[in-house]
Amino acid sequence: MKKLILLISVLTALGIFTACGNSGEVDEAFIGIWAWDRDGVYHYNFLYDGTGERVFPEFTETFEWGVNDDTLFINRDYPGTGEIRNERWTFVLEDYALTLTSQHDETVTWTYFFVSEAQDEYLVGTWSWDSDHDYTLTFAAEGTGRRGHAGEQEAFTWTSNANRIHIHSHNATYGVRGEIWTFAITGDALHIASEQADNFAFNYTRVS
Repeated sequence: MKKLILLISVLTALGIFTACGNSGEVDEAFIGIWAWDRDGVYHYNFLYDGTGERVFPEFTETFEWGVNDDTLFINRDYPGTGEIRNERWTFVLEDYALTLTSQHDETVTWTYFFVSEAQDEYLVGTWSWDSDHDYTLTFAAEGTGRRGHAGEQEAFTWTSNANRIHIHSHNATYGVRGEIWTFAITGDALHIASEQADNFAFNYTRVS
């Protein structure tokens, strides 16, 4: 809820600026879902027809969008009272990461990671935590998973893209519902590191 209040307050603050009309064209590099790096449950969905969604667990906001040079235009369908309708963002696309900086307030910068609907076949299987071999992490091919000790495991869903794992944890086990981890596999060894918490990383060994 604190994150939601933060986002809403930022959007409200942007409303003090004069709105500028939307323009630009659809850029295929944007098409798809982009998860907020602080909590991936918050995300953008850019569609081929120039419409899109800004998705929060509590509600979904719709908009039209377009790109011109390094500017992303977002024309919100139903902005709140006092909020800006036509947003302008300077963007950088690199390594499946989208960084947006508001052209209305340059102190406002957000980063999002591309979410694929696929599962990396090299992750599929069960992994044992090196610090406690009874704690396992299981990735199933259909995008479900489980983690924890036998008899008290948490269920989750997951996808992967490039070197990132996106995990949706209903329990917000590590403080967020939309976890994002970088990963590296060397032989039967798996290293994962949180994108949302500094110095938060784990090593696992494949058991099946």
